[in-house]
Amino acid sequence: MLLYLAGGGYAGASAVNIGMGLGAEKVRHQDVTLSARRGLVRSHPGVHFELVIDAPHTSGFQGLVGLGNVLLVATPTALGGGSFTYLPEALISGKLVVNQTNPLHLPQLTDRFAFGLDRVIGSSAEVSQLQALLAAGKLPSALAYLLARAFEPGGPVDFTTGLGSLLTSAAEHQRPCPRAADAAAASNRGADGSGADGQAG
Repeated sequence: MLLYLAGGGYAGASAVNIGMGLGAEKVRHQDVTLSARRGLVRSHPGVHFELVIDAPHTSGFQGLVGLGNVLLVATPTALGGGSFTYLPEALISGKLVVNQTNPLHLPQLTDRFAFGLDRVIGSSAEVSQLQALLAAGKLPSALAYLLARAFEPGGPVDFTTGLGSLLTSAAEHQRPCPRAADAAAASNRGADGSGADGQAG
């Protein structure tokens, strides 16, 4: 089961703010906490979970991979624990560079996974490999495998990579599947430098 969350985050707290509104003269906010997700996962031991969380300060959720039925957790990483929303442009080495890779204006990690997943599903070689691994009983989850594979081919549309000043998005995989190991390795790579406009946190 894929759990996808996007929104705001809190420095020093493992929670994702997914909505806000007014009520009873107070600002209400709906938070999804790490402890709540851990409770959900533990209450369904027979279900495999994959989590994609596109919000700042959510690296704490990667601890969920310690649970036996969590196969993948993906969170963004930027300087200071932040994340990148849609970046229309960035000032790089004194030059304003326009983002031409995200026409839907999605958050950067979401855009990377969506594009990469489309590429993987559209590849006959990838699909054949997936079918072979499933037939051999080597995959606990086809979805986890596809998400792990999507990280690398999604790189070309990730405006936070390739510019030399932003850190790459990160994905942590508890049990990398065959041919998904390179996606896990990509999760540990990043470019040094300072942040840019559009960083949330």
